[in-house]
Amino acid sequence: MKLSPRRQVIAKIRQWLEDGTLSPGDELPSENLLADTLCVARGTVRFGIAELLEQGLLRKNGRKIHAAERPHTNHLFRRSIALIGTTDAASAVRLQDTGYLAAIYGGAIAAAANAGTPALTLDIGHINCRDIGELCQNRPAGIIFFAYGTLTDEQLDMLKRLASSGIPAVAYSADKIFSDMDIVTSDHASGCEMLVDMLVKTGRKKICCLIPENRPESWAQDRLDGYRRAMAKHGLPPLALPTTMPFEGDWQGWSKSDFEYQCRCYAGCLIELFRAPKERPDALLARNDWDVPLIAGALRILGLEPGRDVVIAGYDNKFSDCAWNAYEPYLPEFTIDKNNRYNGEMLFETLKKRLDGTLTGPPIRIRVKPLPVHTKSE
Repeated sequence: MKLSPRRQVIAKIRQWLEDGTLSPGDELPSENLLADTLCVARGTVRFGIAELLEQGLLRKNGRKIHAAERPHTNHLFRRSIALIGTTDAASAVRLQDTGYLAAIYGGAIAAAANAGTPALTLDIGHINCRDIGELCQNRPAGIIFFAYGTLTDEQLDMLKRLASSGIPAVAYSADKIFSDMDIVTSDHASGCEMLVDMLVKTGRKKICCLIPENRPESWAQDRLDGYRRAMAKHGLPPLALPTTMPFEGDWQGWSKSDFEYQCRCYAGCLIELFRAPKERPDALLARNDWDVPLIAGALRILGLEPGRDVVIAGYDNKFSDCAWNAYEPYLPEFTIDKNNRYNGEMLFETLKKRLDGTLTGPPIRIRVKPLPVHTKSE
């Protein structure tokens, strides 16, 4: 990953601090000299220095900038790994055997504990820039990032600082700021292919994936790739994708009125797919398990019986926890378990291999194969 000019300034000064080019108490070269040396603008140097001052790596004495005194080395900390997630550690461990994304973070925490590796767990929502500065200064042995979902600009900036710190790291994230480190991710293409395979075995041939082509997320594009690959394997034409679908966040609650409203929204999106009886789908691939009751309700509005006229497959294997089940009895015929805990275990194992030298070379991307689930046999 190519660093921005400011990140290049920060990375270079950090390198000088680490390799002894700048010893504690040494005066930092002038902004003009740094700008010329690093081939960046003087203002860029100033912003980079300001960030390093905030992190405590540099200190200001009047108008001069000096390398800060190094803290006493904490050998336990240097042997530890930092696990940085988007939820608290207790919730992550509690959910580690579920279909929730927090289970991935929980799997990594449990793997570190089982290996006897000291670990520092941090919720990105409860730390600040100074905390990140201390983490960079004390330098744990490695970092595991679990950065999924919506992050604020401030949180992304903190993660960028850590990602460019030079500390060995592995991530479960689709964000490009982690593109120069090892990545562990769910194999969504294989998951969608498994769903098509299971549906074809039950005699379904007109299978439609309810993920619009314009969804920007990497998981969405992977799922669409898997869908098209599976349809081609079975000699079936892929059906036209919906142009739009309601997505999580489009509703405010889980009441019956919310459910009915969402079913009407889904019916409006699906009506074109079912307008011509001879061309209508006989199976639908939902975005996730929690969309299935809404799609089933929409089919009823369109005069179709879920399970008889149209089979619905889910994703994530958390259908039993859906609040919409109180208003719609239909459950997905099949779903996919992303094997979340194993994703977390692979995060830890990959970092461990980097640290002990058994994994070398450029960053790798590990795709963890999910597990098919036949819900009717549960």
